Amino acid sequence: AMSDSTGPRVSVTRCTEVSALCPVYETVLGYYPNLGSGIFFTIAFGTCLIAAFSLGMWKKTWTYTAAITIGLILETAGYVGRILLHYNPWHQSAFELQICAIILA
Repeated sequence: AMSDSTGPRVSVTRCTEVSALCPVYETVLGYYPNLGSGIFFTIAFGTCLIAAFSLGMWKKTWTYTAAITIGLILETAGYVGRILLHYNPWHQSAFELQICAIILA
């Protein structure tokens, strides 16, 4: 462990949850993602997913429906990842889910 003017610095590479040795500001995001916005966007994209898929099936616009449905599934999954990160910003799988899904969508 290295030390500086604030005392010894503990390696955070093994952190799995927020604690005195693993503070939230050391996470990749550096903060707790907002729970309210995570829930709002999960519901919003989930609702759009159902509506877009239903309308696409009704109007028989297969290619457009497939593209929109895939994008909305990824957006919804990404915001589920943000909700999980609100509860534990050190959750590596949740971070990977939100970053990959939202970027790909």
